Amino acid sequence: DNFEGRDDDYITRYIFQKKGLFGLLDEKGETILVPTYALIRPLASQPYFVIAYPTPFDSDNPNKHTAKNGLIDATGKLVIAAKYDAIEPEFNNDDIVARLVNTAAGIVELYDYNLQLVKTTALNKKDGELASNSETDNTDLGLPATEQLY
Repeated sequence: DNFEGRDDDYITRYIFQKKGLFGLLDEKGETILVPTYALIRPLASQPYFVIAYPTPFDSDNPNKHTAKNGLIDATGKLVIAAKYDAIEPEFNNDDIVARLVNTAAGIVELYDYNLQLVKTTALNKKDGELASNSETDNTDLGLPATEQLY
């Protein structure tokens, strides 16, 4: 995948799979991240990738998704710990690039391009889908405005 940086630089990374795990290759095909994760997918056009660690198979619940998601950068460095139920790109705001959902904590965290926490919102459940209440900010939840996760 090609990623356009803030300075109009392009970063090329290739996701590859070996023995059921995913890693990253650079533009020359050199391994920059050995296969480590059960999932790697680009975060839209940003130079970040959503990852998930492998989780044990539960024969009683074969469709149960127990993996937690995190983010790595284009060098393969873990930049957001794998503790989220979902990580999705945010297209509704120029300053926000990612929504990180933590259902256990009942929150959605919104991050900017530099992966600085911008806002924490309460998580709502509606018709079986998770959505955030954009009216709630960190001060309402008693949470800090910024938080370093790595």
